[in-house]
Amino acid sequence: MIHDLTIGHLDPAGIPERRKTVLKALEMDVVNRLLDELGGTDAEGNTTLGGARIRLENDYVVVPWLGDGRTEYPRSSRYECNEKPDA
Repeated sequence: MIHDLTIGHLDPAGIPERRKTVLKALEMDVVNRLLDELGGTDAEGNTTLGGARIRLENDYVVVPWLGDGRTEYPRSSRYECNEKPDA
């Protein structure tokens, strides 16, 4: 399954509504420098990472991610901190 990862400084309150509200723009000079170092281009001249086309949007980046169906989701330390020890 392919997922679009939206990378940027986004408002987490919009996540349940699948809304992207940019709180702070990415520094596109840094994004472009990293893409120059790590990315590539496809036959049509589009920027790619790992062979997949990425989208440079206003103030954020969208990168496709192909899950392999075997991804395990580790428990977040945020939740572990709130757990009570066994009595």
